[in-house]
Amino acid sequence: MKLEAANLSVSYGDKTIVHNITVELPVNQLTTIIGPNGCGKSTLLKSLTRIMAPSNGAVLLDGKSIKEEPTKKLAQKMAILPQMQEDTNGLTVAELVSYGRFPYQKGFGRLSKHDKEMIDWALEATSMQQFKHHPVDALSGGQRQRVWIAMALAQETEVIFLDEPTTYLDMAHQLEVLELLDKLNKLENRTIIMVLHDLNQAARYSDTIIAMKDGRIVKQGGPEDIMQPEMLAELYHIDALIGRDPRTKKPILMSYHLMEDEKDEKTFWVNRG
Repeated sequence: MKLEAANLSVSYGDKTIVHNITVELPVNQLTTIIGPNGCGKSTLLKSLTRIMAPSNGAVLLDGKSIKEEPTKKLAQKMAILPQMQEDTNGLTVAELVSYGRFPYQKGFGRLSKHDKEMIDWALEATSMQQFKHHPVDALSGGQRQRVWIAMALAQETEVIFLDEPTTYLDMAHQLEVLELLDKLNKLENRTIIMVLHDLNQAARYSDTIIAMKDGRIVKQGGPEDIMQPEMLAELYHIDALIGRDPRTKKPILMSYHLMEDEKDEKTFWVNRG
């Protein structure tokens, strides 16, 4: 399934956040969008999933605009895990995961045999089967994130979008979620597209990284292409020292500091105070 943006621009009122982006998202790969705060990462993700309508251009799925796709049909092709999830209102794990079957339900919305099989499969895939009848609110942060991912899996889509899936999680739970996404990509051939802030996590788990700044794509490539001092200087105004992770052999950000012009400006304000 081919997903691409063609001359895509997105605006909030009179302010354009995403500027004329044309990009093709690699199929069956794990792609991460990175960039400084306010660069348009989440806005691009939302527009790719039709949560936000573009002010110009289009998002194409197999050559057809997703704007024209019926909502249920689109939900059978792509799932999204937003950064801010809705209140679970005392739902059990199985009940929340069952919401992923909504695009396939008809009539009174009763779960079919296949619906129940997909829910159980999603719980197994995320190692949450033992918590099937537990209230979601009683789970740890990492476990709750797994339940939401299970709901996306139960949706039975080829593409899964995630907006900062590791936010508010401790280091162990962050790795737990990323390892799960890596497994889904490699074993299930799911196309994973996510926004991350942590550059080392992006480099470790991504096949492709899309680097954004000021609402535009600066570069798209593998971790080796993006994790370069010049690129990180352009994106974040940092002087970066890049090394090699001895375990994964992937590039790793070992140390960094602000570029000289940034430090001079901060020193001015400190001295002025």
